[in-house]
Amino acid sequence: MRVQRHAVGSVRYDKRRGTWSYLWYDGPTRRSKRIGTKTQFPTKASAWKEVDRLEIQKPKQAIGNTVASVVATNLNGCPRDIRQRGYTGHF
Repeated sequence: MRVQRHAVGSVRYDKRRGTWSYLWYDGPTRRSKRIGTKTQFPTKASAWKEVDRLEIQKPKQAIGNTVASVVATNLNGCPRDIRQRGYTGHF
């Protein structure tokens, strides 16, 4: 049987506390949520099922095109000199 892959986040077991935690990135910030204890969820697979049941972190919809998002950002009040040097210099 093949191991199931998850697109976002990870489940880890903390031996010191005896708890399962779910870790994920929310933009640049690392977030965590305690899932439960080893007695509640004896395996990692059961902890993943609990994460799926709680729906902690749903994958975000992709914007589609990076250039389109930069154009939208440029139109929303960013000073012109910053736009020319910062955003458009990368494309």
